[in-house]
Amino acid sequence: MIYLSPANHNNLWVDGVTTEKEYCEKVVSKIKNINSNVYVASVFKNGDYTGRPEEARDKGCDTYIAIHTNAYEYGVKTTGCVAFYHPENSKSKELAEKLVEAMNGICPIESNRAKSVLDGISESNYPDVGLGEIREPHKLGMTPVLLEINFHTYKPTATWMKENVDLIASKISEVIGGESNKDKVISLLCEAIGLLNESMD
Repeated sequence: MIYLSPANHNNLWVDGVTTEKEYCEKVVSKIKNINSNVYVASVFKNGDYTGRPEEARDKGCDTYIAIHTNAYEYGVKTTGCVAFYHPENSKSKELAEKLVEAMNGICPIESNRAKSVLDGISESNYPDVGLGEIREPHKLGMTPVLLEINFHTYKPTATWMKENVDLIASKISEVIGGESNKDKVISLLCEAIGLLNESMD
């Protein structure tokens, strides 16, 4: 079972309207619709991840994926997916690599990240303790990844994310769900591509 933890903080996007929390909850909801092997966080404490690793453990999950969108200075061209992994878990790094490859593979805006797959302890903003959603699930025996889909502070990537929720959700589901969800993923991808084609006509 895979535990999905959407961002639980209301960081404002560059459009001045969308929040990271509402967007990530929308993505996670779409993933749940096509993947029966996920459990979506139902703990909402303190505007952060408090209680979620414990909930994941209690639900019998073996994988913990935090879904976020990234931020830098508003308007600065920062692009590309980033994912954090636990350095003591090879499966964690492998999953992070697959998710980054999937997200950058569908985004028409090229990543300008020097490095996209990062150690969630030493290469995080908190190198002394690491990212909580990497550190704590690992302590409880799970494989953790924190995924930053793309940057919500740069208008082109923020717009792309808003317009491609179905595509993003289906690609994440494809990576984490494997063959059991292949038909559902293909169906949702076709639907997303059809909507994209209509918008370009």
